[in-house]
Formats: sequence, C-alpha cells, structure tokens
Amino acid sequence: MELFYTPVMLGRIEIGGKDRIDFLQRQTTNDLHGLNPSEILPNVLTSPTARILDFFYMYPTEETEKINLISLSGKGSESTGYLQKKIFFMDKVTITDESRTTWYCSLWGVDADRAGEIFGFNQSLRAGEIISTGDGHVKFCLMRQPDGMGLGILLEAPIEQAEKIEATLTAGGAQRRSEQELKTARIEAGLPGKFEYTEEYTPFEVGLQAAVSSQKGCYTGQEVLARQVTYDKVTRILAGLKMDRPVVEGAKVVSEGSPAGKITSATVSSRFGPIALAVLRQQFVEDGKRVVVRMEDGETGALVKNLPFE
Repeated sequence: MELFYTPVMLGRIEIGGKDRIDFLQRQTTNDLHGLNPSEILPNVLTSPTARILDFFYMYPTEETEKINLISLSGKGSESTGYLQKKIFFMDKVTITDESRTTWYCSLWGVDADRAGEIFGFNQSLRAGEIISTGDGHVKFCLMRQPDGMGLGILLEAPIEQAEKIEATLTAGGAQRRSEQELKTARIEAGLPGKFEYTEEYTPFEVGLQAAVSSQKGCYTGQEVLARQVTYDKVTRILAGLKMDRPVVEGAKVVSEGSPAGKITSATVSSRFGPIALAVLRQQFVEDGKRVVVRMEDGETGALVKNLPFE
C-alpha cells in the first residue's frame, strides 16, 4: 500500500460566542453561512490591500458551538492576536489559540483514500468532507483537502493522541515520510502551500479562487479583490518551472531581461529533476517558454511548465 504520513505543524484557533459567524464574515473572504460540521470551508484572512495574511480551513463543532480555524504553520498565535484586535465592543465573540493542544498529520500517496480503513471507516472522503470519531480511546477527524488546495487527507487530533495514532498508522501499513518529501510531492502536484500563501500575493494570484465568495461583500480587502475580477487585474499567476539545476526559494525569474516573477517553492524531484513553483506575470506563462532564474551565486535556465508536472 502506498500510503504515507507526515506530521505537520499547523495552528488551530477556536472562535466562540453568538456573533462568531457575523464576526468572521467581516474578516474573511468566503461565505460562512453554508458552514456545516461535515465539511471544511477554505477561507482567507486578507489585509486592506487584499494580500494574504493567513489561509484557513474552517469547520463548526456542534458539541461546543464553536468554529475551528486551521491556520498556516506558525500563524496560529499571530492570527489570534490580529483577530482579537478586530473585535468591536458589542461583539459577543471569544478567540482562543489552541495550536499547542492540537496535532496534525498529512496522509498522502496513491492510496490516501484508504486512510480511513486503518481507523475502521468504510467510506471514501469527497473533497472537503470531514469524518470524525471519539470512541473513548482516541478522538480525531479526517479531512479530505479541497481540490487544488492540499495534498491528500489532513488528520486532526488532540496532541496527547499523537503517539497512539502514529502507531495505528504504522500498524496499518502507512509509512512515515519527511516534510521535505511531502513538499516535493506537493510541488510535483502543482499545489500551492505556505510559501505561496503570503503577504506578497492576493488569493487570486496563487489559485485560491474557491476561497473567495463572489456573493458577499463588506470584508477587509473585498474592494481590491472585486476590482481584480471586474477589470481583469489579476496580472500574476502560479506556474511551474523545470530548471537546468537546483534553485533557491526567493530567486528572481527573468525573461529576455524583463522581470517575470519569483520562485516560491523549489525542490529536486526524483521524477522530474529540479522543479519549482513560481508566481509569474501572466504574459510569461506559456508552456515550454525559456526563462532565466537568477540567484546570488549565478543563474540557470528554466522552462515554464503547466501544472501539475507531467
């Protein structure tokens, strides 16, 4: 069975109080009125200029009447503080950083859909679906990440259950892999991650269209995003690069002397060699187009590639 697991460092924020949905509607890009406990909602916290401050998977819990926000690695405390400062004096909202109490593990590989079988689930997860258990011995939930936003299945559990869950995964035939191996698989699949979800970019520039609702307004950054759509102002998009030699993240991409963009995620793949994700100006995104990647120690040639790599 080709099923791999990789523990990952993500944040978790709990939002409680009777005004929790209205509060989050004002702060984030997607519409929370369709939230239900069996699905995760991708959502983005944006600045007034619509740059990405954090990317969340959100889901409500019926038993606690709270909304869980799974945040980017290292962002739990920062985003908690940011959101707390946005509470109006009339808001009935509580915001708690639960990152240190929560453990996450990425389940990926050709047989990722069989991960549930290891824990006694007979169903396959559709994109965005959640299944959970709490049998007195172990409590966790499995989430199929939405198409185009993540690799495989994400497992969430209390931190004290981590060792037991890892043992169950290993006994079930899953193999532990490093974060670098997971990163390589993500890049091969052409999927953005924490290196793309930064303040340098808007959601539309890194493939997060599905995390932005076109039906709601009055949230931070909404006017800028609306103009990007209305006036076709999305000038940069995510693309693949296949290089002649390995490159570093942050390296500049140029085409015939003109700035084209920047490397965001890079790796050396056993299947494709040195490859990377880059955010490029749209006029340079043409499959097979030759560009140059410039680094402090020199430069190397590269080919623009459609995603995913094939």
